[in-house]
Amino acid sequence: MDLVIFDADGTLFDSVYFFVETYHQLYKHYGLFVPRSRIHHHIGMGMDKAIKRITPQVWWEQHAKDVRGKARHYFIKHFLDQVQVFPKTKEFINALHRDDKKVALATMSSSEVVSRYLDLLGKDVIFDFVTTSCDVKRSKPDPDIFLNVIDHFNAIPKEKMCVIGDSTWDILAANAAGIPALAVLTGGYPRNELEEAGAIHVKADIEELYNDYCLTGDSIFIRY
Repeated sequence: MDLVIFDADGTLFDSVYFFVETYHQLYKHYGLFVPRSRIHHHIGMGMDKAIKRITPQVWWEQHAKDVRGKARHYFIKHFLDQVQVFPKTKEFINALHRDDKKVALATMSSSEVVSRYLDLLGKDVIFDFVTTSCDVKRSKPDPDIFLNVIDHFNAIPKEKMCVIGDSTWDILAANAAGIPALAVLTGGYPRNELEEAGAIHVKADIEELYNDYCLTGDSIFIRY
């Protein structure tokens, strides 16, 4: 494997349930009760798509634009300072670099949020390429965010790339781009759904992936 592409929320950063609460509160503000469990099942999908899928058409036509516009600000104001990096994230990224692999971050979070995430990781953790929601027109499960990475590293064959994500939408988008994908359970998606979406392996978290990589090297990126 020459290039490892990480998702951010739910994969490297413990932020998924803050996004669930953000959208739950904003839906309620605009007069609509949506269970947190239903919201959670769509985290990782582009919220332009998710809002349309989980709200009535009349409500969506009236309020979706306002909710999407306010969600980033609400998350930043109420939750961003509470986001933590999952254990062994820094060690895993640095181990990949030591083995001469390229490392990319591809996330549908905004550039402002991603800037804070990079601060959390610290200056000793470096991504060779970062792409965010600001760089694409179509959100997951469309493959655009990963196509950006493919275009940037055009000398690397897709079969030498791997995505690591936490949601079914990550896996579906990666596969649509022609890239194999691993999944972690820290985004709250069940193992069977991640496997059905096409994940080649499902691990508990980044720490388990890191430990397996230290023991077996590139074999973690290969379907047995």
